[in-house]
Amino acid sequence: MGKERRKQGHLERRKRVVKKRKITLEELKAFVEAHPDTFLREIVAHFDCVVPSVWAALKQIHVTLKNDD
Repeated sequence: MGKERRKQGHLERRKRVVKKRKITLEELKAFVEAHPDTFLREIVAHFDCVVPSVWAALKQIHVTLKNDD
């Protein structure tokens, strides 16, 4: 990468491309707060997406597994 940038004559970093999310984190958080005991597959069905994307979004909003007290 460094050699390519030197040949081009600039060393600035490129801006990241941020994709629009299918699930907004606010909607997901509201849904989880309203339905705290739903399974991951039920959340997937509600938002019409795939399990890894819901899992990653839940990880971003710091929602973890339920504790058995």
